[in-house]
Parts: sequence; C-alpha cells; structure tokens
Amino acid sequence: MAKITIGTAATKIVDANSTRTSLFLRNNSAVTIFVETSNSVTIDNGYPIPAGDEWIFNFSGSGDAFAVGIYKGELWGIAASSNVDLRIIEMDHTEFFG
Repeated sequence: MAKITIGTAATKIVDANSTRTSLFLRNNSAVTIFVETSNSVTIDNGYPIPAGDEWIFNFSGSGDAFAVGIYKGELWGIAASSNVDLRIIEMDHTEFFG
C-alpha cells in the first residue's frame, strides 16, 4: 500500500501501467479528492471521491464502491485543501504471473 498527499495543486496518483489489473483508491481524509486522467484536473472537472470513500478499478468491473473496469493510464488528483491523505493499492498481472 502506498500513501500520498493530495493538495491544491495537481498531484500524480499513479503512472500509466499497461499490466494493471486492479487499482484501489481510499480517501483517508475529511476532504473530497477530485481525480482526472490528466494534470489539468481541477475541483470543477475532476471526479469526486468523497471523504472516507473509495474508488475501485478492477478487471471484473465489480466491487464494493464505484467500479469502472480497468483503466491503465495515469491518474491525477487535487483537493480544496492541502495534506489530504490518499491510500493506494495497485496490482498488475506480474504479481500473479511474474
């Protein structure tokens, strides 16, 4: 698991990964995080991950939270305040097949 801090400037959450099979994002803060596929993310154009919520990208397209299937590009985030805690678990097929 990785922990990154999101703030008021666009922050890269994950790099593009062509072998990604799952990506779990947990907003571990009291502030909404907004995500987008480019560094032009803003609180107006990003997709919100509310405080305490999670976003799950997985191969089957199902999960406990919002599931969108597999996205293999980079993700960026931003928040309305600084020091916003985001937890990340990324898995790819090399973890299973070497």
